[in-house]
Amino acid sequence: IRKNQKTLKFLSSMKIVLNPEYKFLQQFVQDLPTRFASEGKVIQDKRNTIKVFEYKELEINVKRYRVPIFINRIAYTFFRKSKACRAYNNAFEVIKRGFETPESIAYIEEFKGGLLHYSYYISLQCPYRREIREYYQGPLQGNEALMTAFAQFTAALHEKGVCHEDYSPGNVLIAQID
Repeated sequence: IRKNQKTLKFLSSMKIVLNPEYKFLQQFVQDLPTRFASEGKVIQDKRNTIKVFEYKELEINVKRYRVPIFINRIAYTFFRKSKACRAYNNAFEVIKRGFETPESIAYIEEFKGGLLHYSYYISLQCPYRREIREYYQGPLQGNEALMTAFAQFTAALHEKGVCHEDYSPGNVLIAQID
């Protein structure tokens, strides 16, 4: 039995990377994989699941990426960084270049059978609740200022070397401020 237990431990493991600014959330982050299914408020449950947790007076956003198809499990384990890892690091880069995005708290990679299984990206929750999607199909008339601001924002991102590789309507949150 001990031999099997050791084998299971080898086949099932977890990697956690925690932003040092959020060391006080270490226990919360460590417990997430076991608590994710039963806790938190679901804000999206499609290909990936996004939940918001309230903890220590913070609104924390957790995105759990679906288990990749087999070939991608191999790629993300041995050759390429996971989506959670890239989201974590990209947020630091976007902020460093002067743009607003929720601050990264941590990422988790779960391994089963020696390959990447679920991965989680943990950040502060964005205060903006509306998606640019509302305006993709809607009339431009009356929304010219928003569309101009969005185009200028996109151009500024590109000028600073940021090329968003998943600029889908649900990935851009907006708020009208003044």
